[in-house]
Amino acid sequence: LAARAPGLQPVVLGLAGRQLGLGQRETVLLLLHLFAAGCLGAALRLVDVDDVEIQHVRLALAPTLAEAAGEALATPWQELHASAVQTELACMLHERSTMRLFAS
Repeated sequence: LAARAPGLQPVVLGLAGRQLGLGQRETVLLLLHLFAAGCLGAALRLVDVDDVEIQHVRLALAPTLAEAAGEALATPWQELHASAVQTELACMLHERSTMRLFAS
């Protein structure tokens, strides 16, 4: 692939969701869940919490994620300016870094 990125996760997930017949809301919720799960996975490794506590946090986040999905879907795409591109890039760089916080 000559060191090229064929697409960012949100774009690829959107295309895959459409191909799989998922609705827009379900696809957006899936993206938000994946992002939250990644952050909670990092917290599980870095903070003194156990998997049960992390599941409680994930459950508590459900209404917030649903609200965020609703707001995102109600906003015209031309007005969507906030993104997590830097977070995605940091995750990609971390995967291949010689100095890592934790092995994934």
